[in-house]
Amino acid sequence: MDDYKHFVSSFINIKDERIKEVVETKINQGKFWPEPLIQFNPSFEQGESAQSLCDKGILHPDIAKIFKNYDLFKHQVEAIKKGCKGLDFVVTSGYMMLELILTRSKEDIIRNSILMPS
Repeated sequence: MDDYKHFVSSFINIKDERIKEVVETKINQGKFWPEPLIQFNPSFEQGESAQSLCDKGILHPDIAKIFKNYDLFKHQVEAIKKGCKGLDFVVTSGYMMLELILTRSKEDIIRNSILMPS
């Protein structure tokens, strides 16, 4: 936490001494970040199967072949539905990348995707 505290403090430049004092006090009290939450086996609410989303026309039919007999969690289904509508969301699975690869041009994939190594 001290490294993160140092990182956060390194780009704060407050000229008003009263405000600076309040902010530094809050930083020293750890008010700008929560305690870490570590979960080894989170229990997510069940959603739909990949096949179901393909049957509804939400995803490309080949997704059902790639993820045969695979069930999604609710948060993944919600993200997929938003992505297919062109709405913003944070990707928590690889489904949307596969959907882009199967249905979009190379330029569209590059323009709409940010890949981060796992």
